Amino acid sequence: MKKIIIVVLVILQFFMTGCKKFLDTRSNDFLTPNMDYSSVQLARQALNGCMLNLRSQWMFSGWWQARGIANTEDGVTTIVNVVYSPATLLSDATDVNLASRWTNCYQAIQRCNFLLDQMQKSSLDSASKAPIIGVALFLRGFYYFILADEWGAVPLRLAPTAGPADKALARSPVAAVYAQILKDMETAEKMVPAADVPGYGGAGYPSRSTVQGMLARVCLTMAGAPLHDASKYQEANKWAQKVMNSGLHELNPSFQQVFINYIADKYDPKESLWELDNNVATAGTPLGCHLGYLDGPVSNVPDTGVMVGQVFPTRILYNMYQAKDQRRDWVICPYSYGNNSGNGARTNWSATQIYERNMGLYRLNYSLPPHITQSTPVNWPFLRYSDVLLMIAEAENAVSGGPTPLAYSCINQVRRRAWGKLQAGAGDPEEADLAANLDQAAFLQAVQNERLMELAYQGLRRHDLIRWGLYEQTLQKMKNDVNDASQPAVNATRKNFITTIVNNYQPRDTLWPVPVIELQQNSLCTQNPGF
Repeated sequence: MKKIIIVVLVILQFFMTGCKKFLDTRSNDFLTPNMDYSSVQLARQALNGCMLNLRSQWMFSGWWQARGIANTEDGVTTIVNVVYSPATLLSDATDVNLASRWTNCYQAIQRCNFLLDQMQKSSLDSASKAPIIGVALFLRGFYYFILADEWGAVPLRLAPTAGPADKALARSPVAAVYAQILKDMETAEKMVPAADVPGYGGAGYPSRSTVQGMLARVCLTMAGAPLHDASKYQEANKWAQKVMNSGLHELNPSFQQVFINYIADKYDPKESLWELDNNVATAGTPLGCHLGYLDGPVSNVPDTGVMVGQVFPTRILYNMYQAKDQRRDWVICPYSYGNNSGNGARTNWSATQIYERNMGLYRLNYSLPPHITQSTPVNWPFLRYSDVLLMIAEAENAVSGGPTPLAYSCINQVRRRAWGKLQAGAGDPEEADLAANLDQAAFLQAVQNERLMELAYQGLRRHDLIRWGLYEQTLQKMKNDVNDASQPAVNATRKNFITTIVNNYQPRDTLWPVPVIELQQNSLCTQNPGF
């Protein structure tokens, strides 16, 4: 797929050809009642505007990953004692970064609402309208999922805001927000094309598999905290198995290659059900994605790709990997580049220097040149097939009162890939399999551990721990580990990072504070408890 140069003529060509790249530099000034939505091209242009907010830094282009989610076993931020750093649990209602995330979600929801409203008036035929409406509904549900997951009860806007006088809206209960998310996504699932249709899935528009997999994630969330609706395990199982039974997805034989593909802008829609394509640029000026730059292993050399190492792993994660698990040294980089360049020039860490290391998923030396400091082409994974398999394993175990053969099959597929057993000539695949005859609790623990190892630093661990009710105790486990005198001493600076974050924790911290800008503009909105 050719790279898109963001100029008007190329944008117009994009909408006329149906290309999967969806960036548009204009804001919602093009979403006006005067637009002719009987044109598929302009309707798609408006749809692209609904997706544009995903690329904000405090959405999914770098800052959120390094300074928002990094406070569990899979990654800890080096930004501590800084007001307005959510990962340090120091944020309050005046945090402009959280305000950016909140505002981007609602700006995108406004765009979705407007487009959905206009499509009802459009003279387009049903076949042309269906995928546009379906993607817009899915996106609205996805943005509300972010809001409900991170803020709980939120204002539920389902029609375009008419103006300043229309901003007052009370927060809807969490259950009502999730009910709307399900409604939007379930409707979308019937309208969007399958993942084998060009332009859908992978780095394109959400496909039917994307919607089904995200519905499974939403239902698993509803089954846990705060709703604890156990009936949703069955629903999660149903949706995840629809992805599996489609026959359109499979694991890439190499765990490392999955992330090299994200770094190098190569698309693998069988493994990657949906990703954010950050490799879209004006002539010579990339958009400013910071993935890899902020969180890659330290490198000071431009031809390798400058990486500043703002995220480091824990020994808890490192020790969870077994000796033959090939994921460990990709997730946790065993070296730094420092002032050296090229793939061969590295400074290796010793066996005891775990806390000196950095996250290694997004190593910029694998990206295509030119390497431009602070502006990277790394794509962000929203949903991978391995996640779907692990959701089936978890849901099957919950529904059946213990692990079924299907649950074992799904988790063992992920483990076999982790041990390199899906590659030709790899030897006995059963060597990687989970121990047989586990009871329900032991199998759930195995799934929880596997999700940590497989999905480390992909924006899901804090979410998972909160829905399982394990967030506070996990933070305490991290603090205990760095203070454990029976293990090798921990780098004092990084020990302080973890201790500070854990000491900052309060029970309120399973949710973010509602931004003050919302409280000022929406007289009916209230603050979360504790803030």
